[in-house]
Amino acid sequence: MAITLRYLGWTAFEITMADGFRILLDPMLAGRPAEGVPPGPVGVEAFDTLDLILVTHVAADHVGQAFEIMQRSRATLVCDYATRVKALAAGIAADRVLGMLSGVQFKLGETYVKALPAIHASFSQLGENQYIYCQPLSYLITAPTGERIFFGGDTSITSDHKLFGELYRPHVAMLGVGGVNSHGQSFTELYPDEAAMVAKWLGVKVAFPMHYRFDEGALFAREVKKTLMLSPPAIDELKAYPWPGNVRELQNCIERAVILCEGDTILPRHLSLSFRPAPAPATPPASPWEQIDLSGTMTDALRRVTGEVERRKIEQALKDAAGNKQRAADTLRLGYKAFLVKLRELGLSAD
Repeated sequence: MAITLRYLGWTAFEITMADGFRILLDPMLAGRPAEGVPPGPVGVEAFDTLDLILVTHVAADHVGQAFEIMQRSRATLVCDYATRVKALAAGIAADRVLGMLSGVQFKLGETYVKALPAIHASFSQLGENQYIYCQPLSYLITAPTGERIFFGGDTSITSDHKLFGELYRPHVAMLGVGGVNSHGQSFTELYPDEAAMVAKWLGVKVAFPMHYRFDEGALFAREVKKTLMLSPPAIDELKAYPWPGNVRELQNCIERAVILCEGDTILPRHLSLSFRPAPAPATPPASPWEQIDLSGTMTDALRRVTGEVERRKIEQALKDAAGNKQRAADTLRLGYKAFLVKLRELGLSAD
């Protein structure tokens, strides 16, 4: 018997291992009718013989019907500590609720479950003036037969996902690609294009979208299958660049270009190379030092030179980013606020 995965709506998945061990992930089976999310195809009664429930964080749309299923079955609940507090308050026996922190790994039956950090929040109200907060989680599930499954829960994109791909090499991923309604806005932690990048970083063979209400699932599928072409000028720049950082710098350059590319063709401005060779001049240029005012003290001269270099670099970054300040700041690897401060210092427009 092979491993089977069944999607049950919103964030809920069921995994049945080859040995029959049944796992239910973030069991939101009731749907979100007010937001257009229908109930799942099965109810809690389908899990009376369940072995394990995994909950990533205490939000109601992830805890779902976990406690009701626990009361009907003999399953074990593995969860963050905020969910554990709520489970105990719901009358679940303490020895059946295993609290997790990122980095911890449990063996349950012949299956291993490792908690990994998620960039989100696990927050809930306990009483009139009482609240609980703890670390939200993602999970890496390793089957007895060796297959590795990454379950993201709710998380925003982070370079941790690239590290997870290098360390754990999961085969399958479930990734949130949409959000809930909050303050009249779509409260989305991971957009479809970002989720597609996470899937690539993880290196998975199969990626399932979840946690979406509209067309985000289809957008995610399109982004995962997206094929980009390098324009001839971009190829020329890649060939001419000296690559002092070798293969690692090349890999980072291409990954960044994929993120910055709006269409299906990578252009030179998407490469963010720190060096772009200029065509050979017809006549030898004058020495640049002849154009520099070296009067005054050493500090005065350094301040003028540094200021001019910063001004030219920022102006070029803004030009390459078509005036987009956030993208220019990212290209220069500056925080956005620091970038705006630098614009004001140099007398450039920060509006």
